[in-house]
Amino acid sequence: MGKYQEPNYEVMEKDGAFEQRRYEPFLSVATVDDTLRGSGFGRLFSFISGRNEPQVKMPMTIPVINDTKEKTMEFVLPLHMVKKEDAPQPIDDQEVIKEYDLNVAAAVRFSGRATNEKIQMQTEMLKAWCEQKGYTIISSAYIARYNAPMTPGFLRRNEIIVQIEDTDEK
Repeated sequence: MGKYQEPNYEVMEKDGAFEQRRYEPFLSVATVDDTLRGSGFGRLFSFISGRNEPQVKMPMTIPVINDTKEKTMEFVLPLHMVKKEDAPQPIDDQEVIKEYDLNVAAAVRFSGRATNEKIQMQTEMLKAWCEQKGYTIISSAYIARYNAPMTPGFLRRNEIIVQIEDTDEK
């Protein structure tokens, strides 16, 4: 296990940089970040540093997520928190606790800086891969960044993740 906690998932299929995954539920704390480039980072860092009710400090986790539809930046909360009532509550209305039950997702991993152009290109590649595999996408794209800002581009791990229809559901 690495230095930071990250959501647990099982890889169901691997095809180069593409994966089909089954995720366990997890929580995040989200704030508006309409630039998708980090304007919400300070608010989220304050939240995990104890600016919450009941002033609980939490470790940093990975990835930092951007929801491209909701235009939010999010920090994954420690994995022992699975339901909203398990998490410290935001003090003001700039942060919200979100429950993720992605269940089955498709992801593409890429390195370098996650520029708007690269995000768009990787999202289109993931959509094409899903179509080729016959997967039905049922969510907007999530951008997942796993490294500190000072990490050199070639060492960075980024992903685009979309929820897909679970064909194994009974």
